[in-house]
Amino acid sequence: MSARVFAYMLADDAERYTSAALAEGLRVSPAAISGAVRHLTATRMVVKERQPGKRAELYRVCDGNVWGMVVAPGSRFSSSGSPRWRAPRSSSALPAVKATD
Repeated sequence: MSARVFAYMLADDAERYTSAALAEGLRVSPAAISGAVRHLTATRMVVKERQPGKRAELYRVCDGNVWGMVVAPGSRFSSSGSPRWRAPRSSSALPAVKATD
């Protein structure tokens, strides 16, 4: 869901989004949006803001080079920065696949 929210924010014309606007635009539940924006703000791909005098939180794509942040060596997303993205060292770590006709 995080990927859908992020892609929507990149593709849509608005600069800032409320959770309700994201839920309506993606036709998903507010709970799904809540988890997705929590993940996106934790990874600093999305910034959470408040408009003065309003209670609703607004979300926007962070300023700067988001793609560069994702693929930069040593980032938590690149293969050199996180072991969870690396391929298994041996073929025995991969599940066996049977060929079917």
